[in-house]
Amino acid sequence: MAEIETTVKNAIKAKLDSLVPATLKEVQMDDFKVSDIFDRDIGAYPAAILVSPNIDRSEVITNKDNIIEFTYEVIIIQKADDVTSTTQLEELRGTVFRTFDNDPTLGGAADAGVEPSISPTTRVDRAKSYIVFSLIIKAKSFYTRP
Repeated sequence: MAEIETTVKNAIKAKLDSLVPATLKEVQMDDFKVSDIFDRDIGAYPAAILVSPNIDRSEVITNKDNIIEFTYEVIIIQKADDVTSTTQLEELRGTVFRTFDNDPTLGGAADAGVEPSISPTTRVDRAKSYIVFSLIIKAKSFYTRP
């Protein structure tokens, strides 16, 4: 099952990478050594951080076949100083969402379907101010038990 998780994660990363540099400026994978996303070394904004998934549920299809649902979160961070209008954020959110909504199986990596959604935007104030939202991807894959 870990191979499915890795395959789907790599497909999501490839989709995010396809948005660089036109929509996103940087894409990072989860780094378990850094607990706070705002402590990361981010070189350019907006940046996307793909975190490891939750395995939410398994739907039994037959006595050997299941559909496993993984939930991935992609945290999108933009420096507040770089935001010039609300439509700028709406366009960013829409482009990121459509990239995944237009590929309902992530090129076959999530062969039982993909359900993307976007969280509301939030302002986070640290040493600098950021605008943050999440892309949530529920990716479902068929799995046959050995």
